[in-house]
Amino acid sequence: MRFYIIAGILLLAVSAPIAQEVALDNAEPFGRAAYLAPEGMLWNKWRQVQADIDRDAPLVAVCRNRLMQCSSDAALRFAAIADQSAQLSGRERLAGVNRAVNGAIVFANDISVFGRADYWAPPLESLAAGRGDCEEFAIAKYAILRDTEWPADDLRLVIVRDDKHRAPHMLAAARHEGRWFILDNSGDDLAEDRALPHLLPVFILDRRGVLQIGPPSPPGGFRLGSETGCREQAG
Repeated sequence: MRFYIIAGILLLAVSAPIAQEVALDNAEPFGRAAYLAPEGMLWNKWRQVQADIDRDAPLVAVCRNRLMQCSSDAALRFAAIADQSAQLSGRERLAGVNRAVNGAIVFANDISVFGRADYWAPPLESLAAGRGDCEEFAIAKYAILRDTEWPADDLRLVIVRDDKHRAPHMLAAARHEGRWFILDNSGDDLAEDRALPHLLPVFILDRRGVLQIGPPSPPGGFRLGSETGCREQAG
């Protein structure tokens, strides 16, 4: 995920109304207050991903229930990961999804895979390609967990600033027994958000839409920065 591109995407409208605070303390990953973000390009990208996931759901259902009529290897793989993971519970399910998606997608930048910069591919497209960057990993995990009926209120996509690697990053987060666990493409092991102080949340995406961390955008808009990189590995 190239940061100079994401900076433009995350430029929030100057004329937007004051954001509404929707969460406090540990209600969100990393224990930060979150506010509804003003309308903008990030909202559009997230709405498109959600629409793509809904569009592909009937195809996943066909490949799950009527195998002979399945026309998509990616949908078959999505259903297999979801169904195998659904047999597990709690942290084991989260770890299963994290491990399976990490094994199904190889890290690569969007230009080389999709021919587009900063493209957010829906799960079936990234599984068909078998490659993608941090957004593709995170979005696939989010969608597969929803398919396993993990509660929507306990699932997030989080755009963070990784201070250890000085890079932006997207990851999935899931709440279990009141604790947030991070599903990351950098490794198969789950970690709690509180164990990752170098990750600073900036935006949250979930069923409510797009939330931003901290006070509403200042006059003139809000930019993340100008560095590049969607980190691949921890270290």
